[in-house]
Amino acid sequence: MVKKGSIVRRKPNDFCSLSLRLRHDALISDYPPEREICIVTLGPRETDLSRHDRIWDSKSNHITLKKAIEVIYDGRWYGPCDIAAFEEVKKHD
Repeated sequence: MVKKGSIVRRKPNDFCSLSLRLRHDALISDYPPEREICIVTLGPRETDLSRHDRIWDSKSNHITLKKAIEVIYDGRWYGPCDIAAFEEVKKHD
């Protein structure tokens, strides 16, 4: 279970784009690099991530509530990020 202080690894861009339907530009600007290890700074919470969605349009008024976390990687803060774009790193990994 991901919570504040957890260590997570970002899933590959292909998975995030194809399976989670996240926009490529959002993955590049709002998420840490793919397959990198991060520390969760703010635990899961419901957040509007509609602008991360591939069908997002600045003129649309839809809301996409998803579980989101905030992470830090290499001294830089990223967030809010879709929690499904990360996997928790277990102590035995």
